[in-house]
Amino acid sequence: MLWAWLFACADTEPPISREPVSQDEAAVEQYDPCNGAPAGDGPPVILLVSMDTARADAFGVYGNETASTPYVDALAECGVRFDQALSHVPTTLNSHTTMLSGLDPHAHGVVRNGYQLSPSFPLLQEQLSAAGWDTIAVVGAMALQSEMGLSRGFDVYDDTMPVVRDSETGQESTLPEDRANGVNHRVLAAVDARQDPTRPLFLFVHYYDPHLPWNSAPAEIRARFIDLDYTGPVSWKPELIPQLQGAAFQGLLAEHPSQPGQNPHLRQAWQLYLAELHWTDHQLGALLSALDSRGLGANRLTVVTSDHGETIGDWEPKSIQMSNGETWLQNPIGHGDDVSNVNLRVPLIWSGQGRFDLPNGQVIEDLVGLVDVAPTLLSLAQPGTTIGEGRDLAGFWTGQAPHAKPHFAEATKPVAVERLDAWNNLDFDRRVTHQGAIYRDTPWIPHGPVITNMQEESTQISDDLRHELADLLSDWDDRAPAWRPKEMSQETEEGLRALGYLE
Repeated sequence: MLWAWLFACADTEPPISREPVSQDEAAVEQYDPCNGAPAGDGPPVILLVSMDTARADAFGVYGNETASTPYVDALAECGVRFDQALSHVPTTLNSHTTMLSGLDPHAHGVVRNGYQLSPSFPLLQEQLSAAGWDTIAVVGAMALQSEMGLSRGFDVYDDTMPVVRDSETGQESTLPEDRANGVNHRVLAAVDARQDPTRPLFLFVHYYDPHLPWNSAPAEIRARFIDLDYTGPVSWKPELIPQLQGAAFQGLLAEHPSQPGQNPHLRQAWQLYLAELHWTDHQLGALLSALDSRGLGANRLTVVTSDHGETIGDWEPKSIQMSNGETWLQNPIGHGDDVSNVNLRVPLIWSGQGRFDLPNGQVIEDLVGLVDVAPTLLSLAQPGTTIGEGRDLAGFWTGQAPHAKPHFAEATKPVAVERLDAWNNLDFDRRVTHQGAIYRDTPWIPHGPVITNMQEESTQISDDLRHELADLLSDWDDRAPAWRPKEMSQETEEGLRALGYLE
């Protein structure tokens, strides 16, 4: 418990697990991810980068004019960007399970953070390893620690978190997350330790920095974004998160329709978040540059995405009377209990060189899901092979676009109305997206389904489409697994609580 107290009460920047990667900052600033790697020989490399809690509309290339994400934006300019990529669940572990298995939550059976993946489901890295690839994963938070099951098939699965020492007692404690430069150091250490650097390499990198608390970016970067004269309740300090959430529920983060962009509290929250994304983007650039210098860029495929988005004052605070008679305070800061677009729409960018050469600047408007990531990666690495139930997205840039499929998603909160007689999440917010319409049902709130267009605006659809959407969601629920009990260790539970995952 000591590490949780230290993490929650620190006034200084959180430590990193290792010294920062030795990197010429000027060289990183000038690095061009589209032209940084020298042409020529080099092993095939697939780099899958997940920026935890990164909503798509917070990136410059997705239309945010105040964002500063030059490396992700550049990768999109020399690659393929999916404009409508959706997660299937707004929680870290089960979303990353979908990313690496090609299965949605009703197929792989991971309820939420802290529920282990069954060993019976094949994973992308297992198949790549069997085909002769080195497989390395480095994760930035305890939510993805190895005991959860995603480590299976990785030669190296580094979930080492920073250690701090109490100045009075001398006791050492482990923090629940690492910063992006600490992640980079661990990535490069694992890459440099490979016995045969000519072997194909699959590298999964998980940056946690955009997740609350927004305190990973160094002070000098944060100062470029926030209002330094601001004195309100919105802060990067972890101990002020309850104040931030309290301010949100009091309506202080709500934007008045007649004065868009003028709410200083909401603006400060957004700028803190954008500072975290800028910092994470910068560390991605540093990693790409370091991989290029090691001869791991000439035949590299880089995929950048996220597990889910984040609510940042996107609606008024709500006091909801639940179906069990209790009251739920739905706060417009965070994620987990809502499947609106701000929590599901994520960046998805594919950029390749050499063996993995892709078109430049192509934008795909079709709806896709994270369930499609693993099948596409496996097909590009080992043509003719497949995994999971997703589609091979490569058809979009080779002229043979795959058939459209319904997209399903479900929330994982509030636990107070969790089902105990069937799949845990069946009474939470759920939706199916198909044929330009969203059909959203929320059994825990006593009202009927809500139907909107892709912009989440009320819309009229035909009776036939309404029935089709209802049947699709019902069939998806029928395919859900049985109820699962909580299985996490005390250490995992304490870590998830410190990260804000447990109610």
